[in-house]
Amino acid sequence: MGLAAQPDDPSRRVIINRLTGRKGDSAGGVDFNEMVYLLESGSDRIGALDFQHSPTEYQPREHQDATLAELQEASEYVDSGKPLPPALNQAIQHGSSIGGARPKGLDEMTARYASYEDLGHRIRAEFDQPGQTLRELFARIVFNVLSGNTDDHARNHAAFWDGRTYRLTPAYDICPQARTGGEATQAMLLYGQERRSQLSHCLTVAERLGLSRAQARDIIDHQLATIREQWESVCDEAELSPVDRDFLWGRQFLNPFALEGYAAP
Repeated sequence: MGLAAQPDDPSRRVIINRLTGRKGDSAGGVDFNEMVYLLESGSDRIGALDFQHSPTEYQPREHQDATLAELQEASEYVDSGKPLPPALNQAIQHGSSIGGARPKGLDEMTARYASYEDLGHRIRAEFDQPGQTLRELFARIVFNVLSGNTDDHARNHAAFWDGRTYRLTPAYDICPQARTGGEATQAMLLYGQERRSQLSHCLTVAERLGLSRAQARDIIDHQLATIREQWESVCDEAELSPVDRDFLWGRQFLNPFALEGYAAP
């Protein structure tokens, strides 16, 4: 039960930020004792499990669920076409779906330290059509970076098993993450200890996955061109308001930080 009750990697980074103020790469160097993570986890977690300092006195940690008044205020912002203030945006996003808490193929502890480089090794050894699969994996990495999906932890990668070999399932749980600044990191390591969400690091990943630099650039440039060309039509199809389009473009999608160091044609 201990492993199942531990906060996952994104939750650990939230706890680290709350206790130390560190974020991004600097947060990766902090490794608290497991009891710290358990005692700092919320009292309103899925599964009705809680951890306390005292064996006799129960003191629930304050939760941050959105109140009815906050939800009404949020709806008024949306109706008027205005962007949500950061505090209100955080309140209504707290406690959303439980997500894919069970790792697919990796156990809980191994999943914390998984990387795309390691996944590439497994694809070569155990997957059907490894060359094609590695190119598909690289394309998914690039799209995560370009779309601002930093929730690409090991639980969001899965494979079908036919009794002999594996093949990747369709991509799922791709959700651009809200951010106010430029710097971002992927939930799963790209290679080594590197996780910064930048195309320049994607090129290094490509080499580790067996792609040539030309192949990697073709995939990247194709995605850049497609996103730019199809942006307005996709937004029209999704019926996004001008405010939502402005919020996503240049922040989640094609954030300048992601493009730093990469010379597009």
